[in-house]
Amino acid sequence: MTIPSLAERARTVPALPPDLGALREGDPDALAACYYAHAGRLLQVLERFTNSRADAEDVVHDVFVKLPELVRRYDERGQFSGWITRLTIRAALMRNRRERRVLQLDEARGALDAAVEDDARDVVALRTAHDAVAALPEPMRHVLVLRVMLDLPHAEIAALLGISVGTSEVRLHRAIKQLRASVGASRD
Repeated sequence: MTIPSLAERARTVPALPPDLGALREGDPDALAACYYAHAGRLLQVLERFTNSRADAEDVVHDVFVKLPELVRRYDERGQFSGWITRLTIRAALMRNRRERRVLQLDEARGALDAAVEDDARDVVALRTAHDAVAALPEPMRHVLVLRVMLDLPHAEIAALLGISVGTSEVRLHRAIKQLRASVGASRD
């Protein structure tokens, strides 16, 4: 006897409204029933959305691990299947945003390190600048790296970091001001 896949179970298990009270309490049987009723469809949607089976599985897993807490915020308007689908897609978007942010910051750090290696004549000054950038508070450093190293416009930086365009501009201005003070003090 073979065990049916999630996709096969999703086609055979009716997507009945789950027992929300049991889900909110974290009842394993209610979670299992909800998982078998919805996970197959969610995986199919997310696999197309993320273009990766592994990422889709990770997101669906994360959603179901947090489901008892998330269901407490479900206001029971509309169908549960639509709510959990929207919730899962938002989780995939947030995961993608986090990964993109980390990747871009790593690329910017790599570019800065490459600049230090390429300019052997002025290694000390570049290392001082690198250290000054590393010493910036994280919010200012993120904006500085994205604007200066990756040449992203403030609107894109704001969207990427979840801040306003004005906040991005202010953080850049403050970062440059603090860098000038740091580098100027080290030259004296």
